[in-house]
Amino acid sequence: MKQRIIKFKAWDRNSAKFIGWFRMLKDGFGSYLNNVHYKVLQFTGLKDKNGKEIYEGDIIKTLFMGQKGIIIGEVIWADSGFFVGYKEYKDDLFPWSFYKVVEVIGNKFENPELLKGVKE
Repeated sequence: MKQRIIKFKAWDRNSAKFIGWFRMLKDGFGSYLNNVHYKVLQFTGLKDKNGKEIYEGDIIKTLFMGQKGIIIGEVIWADSGFFVGYKEYKDDLFPWSFYKVVEVIGNKFENPELLKGVKE
C-alpha cells in the first residue's frame, strides 16, 4: 500500500512569498491556521509530468478527457477532494481521473493572469 504524503505550504500575504512545510513545522503549524496573514495550501500527493509537486492553488495545463486541445485550470480543494476548475466549465469541478498529462505552470498568487475567467 502506497502512503500518501500529507504536507502544506502557506502564502504569506504580507511578504507575497511562500513559506515551506519545514518552516511551518518549526514555527508551529497551528500559528498559520486561521491567521488572516496566511493562506495554507495542501499538497495533493501528486506530481506533474516534470516531477513538480502539485498543491491547492496551483495553475495547471492539461488535457481533459474527451476534449481536444489543452486547458488551463486551478487546483481546488472541495468536498474532501482535489478538483480542477477552469473557465470552459464555470459551474462544474472535475476530479483528477478526468485529466491526462498535467503540468504546473504557476499558481493563483504569483500568476493570477493565467486564470482569466477561471472559476474560484
